Amino acid sequence: MLTKAAEDGNADAQLALAWIFVEGRLAPKNLDRAVQYADQASRGGLHDKRLEFSIADEYRKAEAGFAKFGRWLKQAAEHGLPQAQLQWGILRSAEFPGEALAWYRLAAIGGLGEAATRLGEAYASGDGIAVDKNLALHWYQVAADSGDADAGYLIWAELRSENLLSLAQSLQWLRRSAAMGNEEAAAELAECYELGVGVEKNIGKAIEWSEKAARAGSPAGALQLGRLLLRDEASSRRDEGYMWLVIAQLRALDFTGEIRSDIRKLIPDTKYPAAKKAAMITIDSLPKKQRKHFKAYNVSDN
Repeated sequence: MLTKAAEDGNADAQLALAWIFVEGRLAPKNLDRAVQYADQASRGGLHDKRLEFSIADEYRKAEAGFAKFGRWLKQAAEHGLPQAQLQWGILRSAEFPGEALAWYRLAAIGGLGEAATRLGEAYASGDGIAVDKNLALHWYQVAADSGDADAGYLIWAELRSENLLSLAQSLQWLRRSAAMGNEEAAAELAECYELGVGVEKNIGKAIEWSEKAARAGSPAGALQLGRLLLRDEASSRRDEGYMWLVIAQLRALDFTGEIRSDIRKLIPDTKYPAAKKAAMITIDSLPKKQRKHFKAYNVSDN
């Protein structure tokens, strides 16, 4: 009955069939049929931006080429889907940075935090637009309010020296970013507690936040945690401290050979084998996207 209605020109039925074929519900997945019915519905004046985005995603996964993927992604963006607007902007950014920013703005207005962060970065750096630190701050704040964990850290890292915010206000954004899971923010917050920057010195808090950063994959957090755990000669966690130093050393993509060598000097030869063994167990327990940062088996014990 649905097929008959679609053949009779019912646009709602055509869209329903397009969804069936793009998702593989009630019938085997068939991208050609999905496109056929989506096009028919479009000619009848009915669009579904989420369907268009799904078709684009299927073409992307099938590596069908930019023409097919780009057509449907652009349609979804033009019909107002923030995720599509962001992705289309990213695709246009290298060749047409001004156009990309326009798409980011639409996506940000639509509530997509990552798009607002990209706008903030553009205004902060002058990428495709005149530098405007106030607008950078505005869009970073919009991004943070939209749930983007990176934005608060960028306020701290890029704008705290611009006299736009007090140290206390900048620290509030850093803390918020760390609480949302940004590992760089967690490492920075740990350093604030260690050194007493904007807060009272608190080594316990420094250890807490550096451990969160380290377990989230931050090399700076791993190095910081290792150092902090070794400060107390009587600490029961000194062996764990050596382990985190090894993990920092193994982050071959983040530290130069000289820095890795300096880290190695902090670990006694008698402690290194056990520390490296524990480090490898910890690394193997990390999510795959974090494990790829390690070149563990290519690092010398010396």
